[in-house]
Amino acid sequence: MPRQQERISYISDITIDGASGRRQVRISDLSLGGCFVDSISTHSEGEAIKLLITGADGREMEFDGKVAWLSGGAGFGVNFVEMDDEHIEFLRSIVKG
Repeated sequence: MPRQQERISYISDITIDGASGRRQVRISDLSLGGCFVDSISTHSEGEAIKLLITGADGREMEFDGKVAWLSGGAGFGVNFVEMDDEHIEFLRSIVKG
Protein backbone atom coordinates (compact mmCIF):
# COMPACT_ATOMS: atom_id res chain seq x y z
CA MET A 1 0.00 0.00 0.00
CA PRO A 2 1.60 3.33 -0.98
CA ARG A 3 2.18 5.99 1.64
CA GLN A 4 -0.21 8.89 1.62
CA GLN A 5 2.31 11.42 2.97
CA GLU A 6 6.01 11.86 2.39
CA ARG A 7 8.12 10.73 5.33
CA ILE A 8 11.28 12.47 6.48
CA SER A 9 14.18 11.02 8.40
CA TYR A 10 13.60 12.05 12.03
CA ILE A 11 15.48 10.18 14.72
CA SER A 12 14.06 10.81 18.16
CA ASP A 13 13.53 8.93 21.40
CA ILE A 14 9.84 8.71 22.29
CA THR A 15 7.65 7.03 24.89
CA ILE A 16 5.21 4.45 23.64
CA ASP A 17 2.35 2.90 25.58
CA GLY A 18 0.66 -0.22 24.26
CA ALA A 19 -0.49 -3.71 25.19
CA SER A 20 3.08 -4.70 26.13
CA GLY A 21 3.47 -1.74 28.51
CA ARG A 22 5.10 1.68 28.53
CA ARG A 23 8.69 2.04 27.29
CA GLN A 24 11.22 4.29 25.64
CA VAL A 25 11.80 3.56 21.95
CA ARG A 26 13.18 5.42 18.96
CA ILE A 27 11.47 6.58 15.79
CA SER A 28 13.51 6.90 12.62
CA ASP A 29 11.08 8.59 10.27
CA LEU A 30 7.98 10.72 10.53
CA SER A 31 5.19 12.08 8.35
CA LEU A 32 1.93 13.92 8.87
CA GLY A 33 0.22 10.53 8.98
CA GLY A 34 2.54 8.23 10.90
CA CYS A 35 6.04 7.10 11.81
CA PHE A 36 8.37 4.11 11.94
CA VAL A 37 9.29 2.80 15.39
CA ASP A 38 12.66 1.03 15.74
CA SER A 39 11.90 -1.61 18.34
CA ILE A 40 12.33 -5.30 18.97
CA SER A 41 9.35 -5.23 21.34
CA THR A 42 6.37 -7.27 20.28
CA HIS A 43 3.32 -5.49 19.01
CA SER A 44 0.46 -6.76 16.89
CA GLU A 45 -0.77 -5.36 13.61
CA GLY A 46 -3.84 -3.23 14.36
CA GLU A 47 -2.85 -2.68 18.02
CA ALA A 48 -3.81 0.69 19.46
CA ILE A 49 -0.88 2.58 20.99
CA LYS A 50 -0.07 6.01 22.40
CA LEU A 51 3.12 7.85 21.46
CA LEU A 52 4.65 10.81 23.26
CA ILE A 53 6.71 12.66 20.64
CA THR A 54 9.11 15.52 21.33
CA GLY A 55 9.52 18.23 18.69
CA ALA A 56 12.76 19.95 17.78
CA ASP A 57 11.76 22.82 20.09
CA GLY A 58 11.42 20.45 23.08
CA ARG A 59 7.62 20.58 23.16
CA GLU A 60 5.91 17.21 23.68
CA MET A 61 2.60 15.95 22.34
CA GLU A 62 0.77 12.66 22.76
CA PHE A 63 -0.58 10.88 19.68
CA ASP A 64 -2.98 7.98 19.34
CA GLY A 65 -1.81 5.47 16.78
CA LYS A 66 -2.42 2.06 15.34
CA VAL A 67 0.28 -0.43 14.36
CA ALA A 68 -0.03 -0.54 10.57
CA TRP A 69 2.60 -3.16 9.70
CA LEU A 70 5.47 -5.12 11.24
CA SER A 71 9.05 -5.25 10.00
CA GLY A 72 10.30 -8.68 11.10
CA GLY A 73 11.66 -7.82 14.55
CA ALA A 74 13.25 -4.53 13.41
CA GLY A 75 10.29 -2.31 14.19
CA PHE A 76 6.86 -1.35 12.96
CA GLY A 77 4.95 1.31 11.08
CA VAL A 78 2.36 3.41 12.89
CA ASN A 79 -0.58 5.35 11.48
CA PHE A 80 -1.73 8.27 13.63
CA VAL A 81 -5.46 8.33 14.36
CA GLU A 82 -7.92 10.95 15.64
CA MET A 83 -5.68 13.96 15.11
CA ASP A 84 -6.88 17.52 15.54
CA ASP A 85 -5.43 20.77 14.15
CA GLU A 86 -2.96 21.05 17.03
CA HIS A 87 -1.52 17.60 16.27
CA ILE A 88 -1.21 18.41 12.57
CA GLU A 89 0.53 21.73 13.25
CA PHE A 90 2.93 20.03 15.69
CA LEU A 91 3.88 17.46 13.03
CA ARG A 92 4.09 20.12 10.32
CA SER A 93 6.60 22.07 12.42
CA ILE A 94 8.85 18.99 12.41
CA VAL A 95 8.26 17.65 8.89
CA LYS A 96 8.42 21.00 7.08
CA GLY A 97 11.31 22.22 9.23
